[in-house]
Amino acid sequence: ANQGGGGIANSANAFLEMTRSTITTNFSASEGGGLDNAGTASLVNSTISGNLTAYTGGGVNNLS
Repeated sequence: ANQGGGGIANSANAFLEMTRSTITTNFSASEGGGLDNAGTASLVNSTISGNLTAYTGGGVNNLS
């Protein structure tokens, strides 16, 4: 992705709920290789691994 959230971009005022999920092998040229979170995120029994970024938050960039 050229912007944040190679795997998932969760916008401000949005709610993301993940259960038994995997975010893997993603790349972002800016923030949050796996997940760029500007809203509210709930991750239950989930895995974030093997994600890369050119800037900050290889796995998760949390702006909230």
